[in-house]
Amino acid sequence: DNVVVLKISFPSLEKHTVNQVVSYGFGNLLGDIGGVLGLFLGGSVFTVLEFLVYFVHTVQENVANLSAQRTLQNKESEEGKEDQRDSKVKDDQTPSGIKDLPPGN
Repeated sequence: DNVVVLKISFPSLEKHTVNQVVSYGFGNLLGDIGGVLGLFLGGSVFTVLEFLVYFVHTVQENVANLSAQRTLQNKESEEGKEDQRDSKVKDDQTPSGIKDLPPGN
């Protein structure tokens, strides 16, 4: 009762063969990935090197500043000690400018 008739026909009986050829090989893929990584990592290496140069330069400046401050402090303390020595020498001298000699000399 319910019957379907299906007719399939081909315009010609020629056979077509399709060959797939890899145009982008695995070697090309690795080369492209390596090139991109080289650019990014190369940029990163330069960035790290620039940071290290900046860090070393900053440390050198800080060390030089600390050294200069310590040198200045040492000079100021030496000047203070000399002032103290001068005032002691003045205290030990008599008003006439001659040091007191021990008795018997």
